[in-house]
Amino acid sequence: MKRKSKGFTILEILISIVILTVGILGILAIFPKAIESASKSIEDTYSGIIAQSV
Repeated sequence: MKRKSKGFTILEILISIVILTVGILGILAIFPKAIESASKSIEDTYSGIIAQSV
């Protein structure tokens, strides 16, 4: 007897959740480095402004 599948199986849902979790964790791993880089850029900008005013 053939069964017509209209929805997702639990295995498909679990695989999707794992893939999304890996992607989200990869993106979140980038944020600390981006914040550090932005802070460094601000410090460099202020240093340049101070150097030009001397």
